[in-house]
Amino acid sequence: MRLIAFTAVFVSYLLTMLFEHPVFLYASGATSVLAIGVAAFYTRGLYAITGTIFFSIGLLFFLFNDAPWHEFLLQFQETIGVIALFFVLPFLHSIIHIGRYDQTLSSVFQQGVKDTNQLYVRSFFVTHFLGMFLNIGTITLIAQSLRSSMNQLTVKIANAFYTSNILRAYALCLTWSPMEVMVSYSIDVTGISYISILPFLLIIVAILVVLDMLLSRKRFSGLPISQDAGMRTPALDVIAKKMRELIGLLLVFIALVTVTEYIVQKGFLFSIVILIIPLAFFWALLNRRLKRFTSFIQPYWKMRTKGLSNYVFMFLSASLFVNMIGETRAVASFQSILGDAASANTPILLYVMIAGFFVFAALIGFHPLVTITLVTSLLAPFVDTLASVPLALVLIVSSLASIMFSPFNISVALLSDYLQQNPYRVGSRNFFFALIYIAVGLTVATVVNMFVSS
Repeated sequence: MRLIAFTAVFVSYLLTMLFEHPVFLYASGATSVLAIGVAAFYTRGLYAITGTIFFSIGLLFFLFNDAPWHEFLLQFQETIGVIALFFVLPFLHSIIHIGRYDQTLSSVFQQGVKDTNQLYVRSFFVTHFLGMFLNIGTITLIAQSLRSSMNQLTVKIANAFYTSNILRAYALCLTWSPMEVMVSYSIDVTGISYISILPFLLIIVAILVVLDMLLSRKRFSGLPISQDAGMRTPALDVIAKKMRELIGLLLVFIALVTVTEYIVQKGFLFSIVILIIPLAFFWALLNRRLKRFTSFIQPYWKMRTKGLSNYVFMFLSASLFVNMIGETRAVASFQSILGDAASANTPILLYVMIAGFFVFAALIGFHPLVTITLVTSLLAPFVDTLASVPLALVLIVSSLASIMFSPFNISVALLSDYLQQNPYRVGSRNFFFALIYIAVGLTVATVVNMFVSS
């Protein structure tokens, strides 16, 4: 039933975006309600709690507004595109596994590493690269790959290594990844192109990478590591070949998305969603692995789609909550405050308020996607008066910072489970670095805004 319900959401999303007919719009809402009902039976933990709260509050506000019942079906469009992206991501993950790119890159840890700092640098860049394709699956893969090298370190130092190395590299790779939902959502909201914001994202990433490398050298240089003598590592030419293939795949994907967005004019997120599946099949055909890809993707996609219950329940419920909360007077008052900050010549106060809201929301359990949906709805009345590129930068860094520190974020939760540590303790090790990450992003956004406004 989950496969049918979640697939119906995906298909109705495509039809709505392609044809923009009211029939498809209402059908999309109906499938969303069905998906929420089905997902509710399988959702667990924080997702179940927050999703129930969002849906209950949204439903109460809708009933009090005395709106026609059919308008209830129109309240779920905010996050359906995100669900559609989760729906197709397994196709991208599959070609990484089938091509054995993940195994090749993770085995690089063992070649010629002399101390812990060298391992940190190498692991950082492997995590950064794999994270763009494997997404959250990178966390566990890298942690497992590092285990044999951590034997000679104390538990305290090893845990600090895992936390800073993996979570920071993962957050920084998502900062400029076109497949990251926060990036694509921010681009769609501000109406800019990925190419126009990419140089500034790379500047932010470069600054943070240099800073993290300096911090790791101070902390980990000279510490011995153990190597797994029995592990076979691929030859350098094999590694180079895999790297070229991955880089080529990424560049082709970015080019296709950019062209598709320009032609179709349906937004960056939609362009990604419709391209991932054909690109995955084309890769399999080009590499003569179509049969293997087909046999692998069928069970893998079913498993991953069934596992979307948490996201479907929380994100679609959050869409109802955000749409209905926008009708309250309290929101109008808060929008007035944001509007005053936005009207300043240098809206640094607005940027700080946005970032502070994200940090606070992350600490109390809000998923960053829920937060960014709420923030953008608050900014809607005056978003056209703001410089688009700086605003997108603020939204991206503010939303992705939680990957490093929020005890409720899945990245921190996965790593804390692997290390068998409290997620608050794991996240606290990166909190100061996450604030620096936000500060750098806001600084770059402010500088860009100054040049745009001059």
